[in-house]
Amino acid sequence: MNKNQARSTLGKNLRILMWDKHLKQKDVANILGLTSATISNFTNGRTSISSEHLTKLNAAYGVSIDWLLFDRGEMYLSEHKLCA
Repeated sequence: MNKNQARSTLGKNLRILMWDKHLKQKDVANILGLTSATISNFTNGRTSISSEHLTKLNAAYGVSIDWLLFDRGEMYLSEHKLCA
């Protein structure tokens, strides 16, 4: 997977996560300590995400990093499925 494909996959999956959790860009931005514009750049595949921000998404929403980046496995970690 090249860099553009990876950003595209992240963008698509971040939009799915936001839809599933009923989140707005500003909600995700607040959790990550970023601007809504940066979240927009993520969801549109214009910007890569740091490992620090991936870890924050994982901790806040129980989302699998493998799923976010590579579309592999389940969307949520099993212990978070019951709380979602």
